[in-house]
Amino acid sequence: MRSFFLSCLLLSIPLPAMAADEVKIEPVTIDGLLKAVEAHKGKIVVIDVWATFCIPCKEKFPHMVELANKHKNDGVVFISVALDDPENKDKALEFLKKQKATFQNFLLDDPLKNEIKGDDKLYHSIPPVLHVFDRDGKKVKTYEGKKEGEALDAQLAEMIKKK
Repeated sequence: MRSFFLSCLLLSIPLPAMAADEVKIEPVTIDGLLKAVEAHKGKIVVIDVWATFCIPCKEKFPHMVELANKHKNDGVVFISVALDDPENKDKALEFLKKQKATFQNFLLDDPLKNEIKGDDKLYHSIPPVLHVFDRDGKKVKTYEGKKEGEALDAQLAEMIKKK
């Protein structure tokens, strides 16, 4: 392996990118989150709003990881947004790593704006909340609470068929 990297260096061949299964979390504002949805135009986007202090969030999160893995080649993008305080970022990251959440993970750094009811795209009051966007970037469904399981599975299957 060492000789491979030395050969790449000597031959000016770019080194392979970091592992695709790396889990990380980045701060985001509501506007930044909406830009992330826009960046995935042409794909179905599922945003999971959760927190480490929310037991139902943590109970349903493995299903999100399962769905992300199941649909990774179907044009479906999963994004998680933790509502934890910035000083709890490490706790959120630890949870994400245990779950092997290799999709985009954000820590909301815009705590007041997410509670403005006028922002109907991402408004939520209490996690867990899931927002589903179609391939045009239009929000088509919001699930509140942890009972969305089968309904979300069916909705994604239907949306995937509509390519």
